[in-house]
Amino acid sequence: MRFSDWIKLQIDTLRSMIVPDEPPPVPPDGVLETPIEHGVDLRFLSNTANLSRARKAVERFCETTSLDQPARDEIGLVVNEALANVIRHAYGNAQDKPIEMKIEHREGGIKMAIRDWGNGVNPADRPRPAHDPMVPGGLGLICLKKLMDGYQFTPQPDGMLLELTRTSSGSKAAKVEH
Repeated sequence: MRFSDWIKLQIDTLRSMIVPDEPPPVPPDGVLETPIEHGVDLRFLSNTANLSRARKAVERFCETTSLDQPARDEIGLVVNEALANVIRHAYGNAQDKPIEMKIEHREGGIKMAIRDWGNGVNPADRPRPAHDPMVPGGLGLICLKKLMDGYQFTPQPDGMLLELTRTSSGSKAAKVEH
């Protein structure tokens, strides 16, 4: 590695550790996918048209892990639910707000961070009525809890950070008691 490449890598690493005062720039249409060390950084607007693009980028990244297809499918579902909830709840259905996702390799699986600059309300702290399967909605947190190995909401001064991990293969949904 050339010294200049090493310097650039160090600077990029330091920049990634800085919490921005403003949301990062995002493309007006589509998903900006940038490789980072051990992973990928995705930036996009809260437009529902971007849900599929972001989910597919995560699924492609998961193919580079040792996770099997059932695990990758469940991660895709969780990403879709989490992003839909950011748009619906944190941004009040606004279609022009920034979302940033970082996905990294971790123990044969993934560690993912979803950052928004929304209302900062921690959904895990809100009271939950019993879920009625005949009524749409209400499955986002259930998916996080049941389909991921770990999740954590961390309120930010200007929004929310959701961190997710999945290192186990196989379908977790198949193991959920009915």
